Amino acid sequence: MEMANKISEEDLEKITAAFKQGNYNGTLEQLQVALDTFDNFKMDIAFTGYSGAGKSSLINALRDLRPEDKEAAPTGVVETTMTPAMYQDSRHPDVRLWDLPGLGTPSFTAQSYVENMNFDLFDMFIIVASERMKENNVYLVDEILKRQKSFYFVRSKVDNDLRAESKKRNFSKSRVLERMRKECVTSLETRMKDPQVFLISACETKRHDFEDLRNTLDDSLPELKKKAFSLFLTNLSTELWGISSLLKKSIVPHSVQSGKIREEDLGRIKAAFRRSDLSDGAPKVQSVLSALERFRLDVAVVGGRRSGTSSFVNALMGLRNTDRDAAPTGAAGTTKEPTAYPHPGDPLLQLWDVPIMEEDLSDPRDLATEEINRYDFYLITVSDWPTPFHFRLSQTVAGLNKRCYFVQLRVDRHVHAHEGLYGPDLDALERIRDHCAQELQKAGVLDPQIFLVSSFHWDLYDFINLEIALREDLPTLRKQAFILYATKILRQKQEERSCRIL
Repeated sequence: MEMANKISEEDLEKITAAFKQGNYNGTLEQLQVALDTFDNFKMDIAFTGYSGAGKSSLINALRDLRPEDKEAAPTGVVETTMTPAMYQDSRHPDVRLWDLPGLGTPSFTAQSYVENMNFDLFDMFIIVASERMKENNVYLVDEILKRQKSFYFVRSKVDNDLRAESKKRNFSKSRVLERMRKECVTSLETRMKDPQVFLISACETKRHDFEDLRNTLDDSLPELKKKAFSLFLTNLSTELWGISSLLKKSIVPHSVQSGKIREEDLGRIKAAFRRSDLSDGAPKVQSVLSALERFRLDVAVVGGRRSGTSSFVNALMGLRNTDRDAAPTGAAGTTKEPTAYPHPGDPLLQLWDVPIMEEDLSDPRDLATEEINRYDFYLITVSDWPTPFHFRLSQTVAGLNKRCYFVQLRVDRHVHAHEGLYGPDLDALERIRDHCAQELQKAGVLDPQIFLVSSFHWDLYDFINLEIALREDLPTLRKQAFILYATKILRQKQEERSCRIL
């Protein structure tokens, strides 16, 4: 069965265009460093606005905390935030919420506020205003847009406004809210198209736009983080290699000290990239991150014919052998050619039922082919005991810089056979696992990951542990596979251009 492209033509064109000036010799390392750094990168959202606007209360509400809770940001009728304070987002471990001191106090005038707060340190802003739009709010908008960063505008304490307006004749709650929203939108539309405006009360999170604000932020975070990281790398190059930019203050010391970026990642960036690699880093990195998000992972379930691999593929998809979309099974070995099955729970995960005749693999070099190399990860199935076939296959996979699990199928039969010979044995499963591990280690397979399963008893043995391990490993497996695939494609493109020149 022919394998379709693992990434879309559009993503492929963007990556090729972004790297078209490179010689690709260091592309593999650069992709690895960039994606590893992205995994560890912390996105910083700054809450800014006038003193007393309710910034701290909004942060507490977003973290599901009450003012009296131990971890809550301090709130009060007077300005309680005198220096930027960081709070971990309770639902997103890679997002930090920064409570900035209020604008408009004797300590922070509009002219000095942005520079003192160093807006370049933050990736996104939430401007909080408890009254009608003021000149300094527009000033903040201009400074944020100048830095090519995103923001939401939050009109806070709307419960107070509604309470005051309710005393007037012909009061209409909907008209008051619509008037507040329109005023904010109209002011912001002089600076940008389609501004994000939310009317909230931090004391009444079940009313108004609070849930909409939270859901919008949650839904937007993946794209916001990609944009933030790409811009951060571009700004980082400004400091590392002295490229001119709008930056007025250093971002490196604070980023390392606050944990936004790990010091070891910073060192890897310096070693892997040159000045020209990151001076236009935003489009390059964003094209890579977007393509990774849509990259399809191909997992090969490999075993000899009639070894039960098709039943195992069905079990991984949550299907019984008799279900409509199940892989065909039978004693005669019904799968003759590699066959793909999209995983029902993950559209970017494809399982391949790959039957291989063991007698066809007498030479280890038989496995080092494009047929084997086109898969990203391998579940090597063992129906009886490991054989030279399994040893050669695992060695070939390792030689391709890829990973595999060993899956002992039909373990229920092994357990029953063991108990038939030796009687009831609570340790039978571990004895079978130890025996399998010893055979693999004798053949030079170091630290094999072994799972003992039955395709017909999903709740027994290691099947659930296998699913958990796969789910936890998938992000890393997808990233590693993408790096290898993208590097391969880029080098092919370079060779094509070289041939055309010749």
